Amino acid sequence: MTAIAPLVQFPCQYALNVLLQRSNDVLVQMTLQRDDDRKAFLTFMQKCARANESALEQALIALYLSIESGCTFTLQTALPALFVKFHASYVPLEVPNNCCWVRRAISTPSNFILLPPEVHCQNRVLRSFNPEYALRVTFRDDNYDYLSHTLMFSQNVDEILEATVASLLRAGVSIAGRHYEYLGSSASQLRDHGVWLYTKDGSGKSVQDIRAWIGDVHQIPSVGYKMARMGQCFSSTEETVRVPLDSGAKQDLPDIVGGRHPQSGNPYIFSDGIGMISRSLMRKACKQLGLPELPSAIQIRYAGYKGVLCLNPKLRGDQLLLRKSMKKFHCSTSDSLEIVQVSAPRPVYLNRPLITILEQLGVPGRVFLRLQQNMVLRLCDAFVSDDEALQVLSAHVRTGHLPLVKFRKKGLVLTREPFIRSLLLAVYNSMIANLKSKSHIAVPEDSGRNMLGVLDETGTLEMRQAREKSDVLSLEENPSLPSTWQATWT
Repeated sequence: MTAIAPLVQFPCQYALNVLLQRSNDVLVQMTLQRDDDRKAFLTFMQKCARANESALEQALIALYLSIESGCTFTLQTALPALFVKFHASYVPLEVPNNCCWVRRAISTPSNFILLPPEVHCQNRVLRSFNPEYALRVTFRDDNYDYLSHTLMFSQNVDEILEATVASLLRAGVSIAGRHYEYLGSSASQLRDHGVWLYTKDGSGKSVQDIRAWIGDVHQIPSVGYKMARMGQCFSSTEETVRVPLDSGAKQDLPDIVGGRHPQSGNPYIFSDGIGMISRSLMRKACKQLGLPELPSAIQIRYAGYKGVLCLNPKLRGDQLLLRKSMKKFHCSTSDSLEIVQVSAPRPVYLNRPLITILEQLGVPGRVFLRLQQNMVLRLCDAFVSDDEALQVLSAHVRTGHLPLVKFRKKGLVLTREPFIRSLLLAVYNSMIANLKSKSHIAVPEDSGRNMLGVLDETGTLEMRQAREKSDVLSLEENPSLPSTWQATWT
């Protein structure tokens, strides 16, 4: 590896590292080569890199994927053949809008495993800085389970954390001449035991420069809160319209408060994290997202603000009304309205903790078994029934750009179409895996929905009453779903 490093650029060095870490057989093949053969192989790699380094990187990643699928090969034969193939028909790999390629790695107590680049949703940092210099690291046990499971039964918790987590966060990690340092992580990434690392990029930007660009978090005394505030910039979002911070479109509102907490004495903040947006500005944001219908609420990140914006049809022009509770820190480097998610009908799932609570409250276990059986049967029926296939895909896959209803009316048999069957198989595998690992049981669409909760700005609802509105982004998603329904909390 030392001899190859000066001959190729970082992407190929990284891809070769990924390949060598995955299989000792490849490393043994290179080690057992005669000196003349080794020199010839290095010369060949240098020529390939000069001709088309991206094709060479793709060939190395293809060899890694071959090992993953259980294939065996001779490096000196397979690599030239793959390079010729990719070089002859080379097309740069494309990614969907608002996505980018990100390299990733897994840190375990005994190893640091490099993995091929994968498509990742962009966030504020990745949009503003070069994702080529970013590295997403996940901490796992040697069996790829969460590290916390091992720590529960270990006598040397501090030593394991120091060797696996703390040392990497403090000192960083060096890969093929680049030194990566800890940058930050989003809240969901922390729950998955993951972090972002970054190395000095081609413009000379370092981790310290990015942190200064994010905003002023020095006034936050708690380390945990400071990490959470910086983590706002690492949430996967879609960038939409710009709303200048000093324009009249953006306004700050006071929170709606009342009463007092019996122990802390602090007033209740009824408008915590909830603002408003005008129809005009919402329409511009939805146009950027390609949404045909306006949602009633959106979850956003904007400068140092975070929270939910509720559509207010009474607002005229472009207006963005943000409350004090939505501002988490001062940021003047970003003025784009970033969307985390929009209100839409989404399935709701039971999980192991919720099932345990419901059983303790007296719900019989047979109820959950029946729901589980119905879910599995419905997934199986989707492979033989077009009606069930349409319902399953509408509930669990974003089909807004895939007109399944129109396809079916034109005579397409969904259950026989290879691409549709691959979607059904992916949904089946994902839901069965979650059922086994987390006891995720899907609740039927007519019995439960996962929704965004917002404030009743009009004061129309009575105490302990809720008005539930289901946004339908496309009739292709679920043509039979009711637009609104009334519910009362009991």
